[in-house]
Amino acid sequence: MRDGRGALDYGHPSYALVIPQPGEQWRAAVTTVGHAYLVVGLDPLGPGMGPELIDRYLGRVVTGGRALMAIADVQG
Repeated sequence: MRDGRGALDYGHPSYALVIPQPGEQWRAAVTTVGHAYLVVGLDPLGPGMGPELIDRYLGRVVTGGRALMAIADVQG
């Protein structure tokens, strides 16, 4: 967590994956718990998808075995 943003350091020397505006509830939860659960969907995700469509997408890729999941420690 840096400057209110979440950033995932995945080992690339120059880049990190940044969550530019995580909600206050998300920031409080990961800071309190000390880790975040990550899900990377392997199927394309359409632009402009709202929360409902993203939830359906995640359900589909997870149950279909098309997602990678991990737990990351929170620092900062």
